[in-house]
Amino acid sequence: MAKPIRQHYISACKYTEIFERYERDLDNANTIKEPLREIQIKLLDIGSNIAVIDPKKKERVPKITQDDVKRIEEWIDIIEKGNTKLTEFLLPGVHEKDAQSHVCRSVTRRAERSMWKLVDDGVAIDGNIMKYINRLSDFFFAFARRWSRDEDIKVSDIKKKLSSK
Repeated sequence: MAKPIRQHYISACKYTEIFERYERDLDNANTIKEPLREIQIKLLDIGSNIAVIDPKKKERVPKITQDDVKRIEEWIDIIEKGNTKLTEFLLPGVHEKDAQSHVCRSVTRRAERSMWKLVDDGVAIDGNIMKYINRLSDFFFAFARRWSRDEDIKVSDIKKKLSSK
C-alpha cells in the first residue's frame, strides 16, 4: 500500500511544479508562486508523516497544522473572489493551464482516496493531513475555474451544439 501512495505524492509534487509555470498568466503572478512552493513542501511533509512509522522518529517529522488548513482555505477564498458562481458542470481542458490544474486536482483526489484506504487498514493519519489534502483538491479546482473563466465553456453549451446538428 505504501508504494502507490508514494507515487501519488511524487505525482502531486511534480504536477504542482509544472503548474507553477503558468503564474505569469495570472493578474498578480506573485499570488501563486508562494502558495505552490508551500504546497510542495507540505506534500513532502505529508509523505513523511505517512511513511515514518517509528514513534520517536515521527516526533521529528514536520506536522500539518490547523493553520496550514486555514491558509489553504484562505487561498481558495482569494481565488474564488474572481470566479463566477458555479451553476453547472464545466468542461475541463479549455486551455492547457486549466487542464493542468484539473490534473493536479485528480492526482490529489487519488492520493486522498489512497490515504482513506490506509485509514481503513488501521494506519493512523492525522486529521489535519486529511483536511489539507481535501482542501488542496478544492484549491486546484478553484484555479482551473479561474483560468477558464474568460471562456467558461459549460457542458450545457456543448450539448446544445450537439443537439442542433
